[in-house]
Amino acid sequence: MSAFAMFSLKAPSLLSFDKQRAEGNLKTIYGIDRVPCDTRMRERLDPVAPESLRHSFKLVFRRSCT
Repeated sequence: MSAFAMFSLKAPSLLSFDKQRAEGNLKTIYGIDRVPCDTRMRERLDPVAPESLRHSFKLVFRRSCT
């Protein structure tokens, strides 16, 4: 959920996302109690192949264009 929050808030970097995290809005908006640090986020996101997300993105963009 933290990765989704980072992308949906369009944070340009993990550092800027970390600043938003400090403001406390993530719990209110996304229900996130504990946000992982940037190192942990990198460890979780780096191994994900972009190709594995392509289908999901196509579905989202297809729905938003109709």
